[in-house]
Amino acid sequence: KPEALADLIASQAADDLMRFFEQQANIIQAMQERKKAGETDAELVGRQVQLMFSICQPFWTTRAPKGLPSYEPFMAVTIPCRSDDPQLANIQTEVQNIVQQAGYTPDLVQTDYPFALEICVRAYGARAYYLGSTADMKWLYEAKMNQPRVKDLLHIDKRFIGRLPKLHPEPQEQAKWLFAWGIAYGYIAKRGEHYYLGVEERLHEGQRIPTPKYDSDWDAKITDLMDETWRGTPQETPDSADLLAQGRVQAMERFIGSADAVRKLAEVPHRYVQRWGTQRVTGELTNYLSRLDEVIKKTRSEELRAQYRDERALLETYIQRLQGQT
Repeated sequence: KPEALADLIASQAADDLMRFFEQQANIIQAMQERKKAGETDAELVGRQVQLMFSICQPFWTTRAPKGLPSYEPFMAVTIPCRSDDPQLANIQTEVQNIVQQAGYTPDLVQTDYPFALEICVRAYGARAYYLGSTADMKWLYEAKMNQPRVKDLLHIDKRFIGRLPKLHPEPQEQAKWLFAWGIAYGYIAKRGEHYYLGVEERLHEGQRIPTPKYDSDWDAKITDLMDETWRGTPQETPDSADLLAQGRVQAMERFIGSADAVRKLAEVPHRYVQRWGTQRVTGELTNYLSRLDEVIKKTRSEELRAQYRDERALLETYIQRLQGQT
C-alpha cells in the first residue's frame, strides 16, 4: 500500500537523520577541538566537568543556621554518551572521580543522550523563607488565587495541598508584619480605641487601585505622604462589619487570627511597591518610624509601648528587605 510505503520511507529517513546528527552533534564531537594531545574521551569529559565546577555557581546561597552543621547535598550528573559506547565505563569513572573531588557523592544518570553534559545540585535543609522575596510572592499568589476570575481557572486538590510541608514559618509572624504596614498606611484605621480594616478598590484611569477605606486618627500615619490616587477619599464613619477589635494588641490578635482579614490586605504592599518603587517606599516608611518614635516617647502604657516597638522592628526588617532588592 502507498501509505505503508510512505511510512516506511519516513521511518528510515528519520533513523538516518538521527544517526547523522548523533555523529555530528554529540558533546564528545563538539569538544574534540579542545582535546589535548594523548587525552582520551573519558579524560576530556572529566576536564569539562571540572571546568563546569569552576564556572557555574548557584544563583543564590544562604548561611547554615546555628545549630545545624550543614545541609544535605544531592547531585545528579548525566553521562554524555550512548549506553553501548565502548568508553562508557571509563567516562563514568572519570566523571565520578572529578565530582567526588568536589565533595559530592553523585548519582550518575545514564540518559542515553550524548548531546549534553548536565549537572544538577540541590541542598536539602535550607528554608525557602530565608529568601525575603518569597514572603511577597506567597502573599501575592494567595491573593491572586482567591480572585474570582482566577479562582475559576484553578483546580487544586486540597487533600494534596494539605499534605505539603509549610513553605514559611507560622503565618502569624507574616501577618504581624502586614498589620504593622496596614496601620502605617491607613488600611487599618484607628478610631479612638477601635481598629477597623478597610481596603477599597477604586477605578482610576482604567486601573483598580486599593485605597484606605476609612480615615484614621493614628498620630504617626503616613497617608499624607501617599499619592492622592492611592490615598483616595476615606470615609469618616466606619462600618461595624470591618471592626477588628477594641485595643491595639487585641486588634492585632484578631487580624493575625483571621485568614479573611489577612487576605484582604495581603496583596496591597506588593502592589504599592510595584507602583511607586522601593526607594520611595523605604523613604516613606523611614519617615513613619521617626513619627512612631515620637509616639512611643509620649506613651505611658507599657503594654502599648511594647506593641509599638514590636511593630517598629517588623517594619525595620521590611525596609532592610526592600533595600536589599534595589
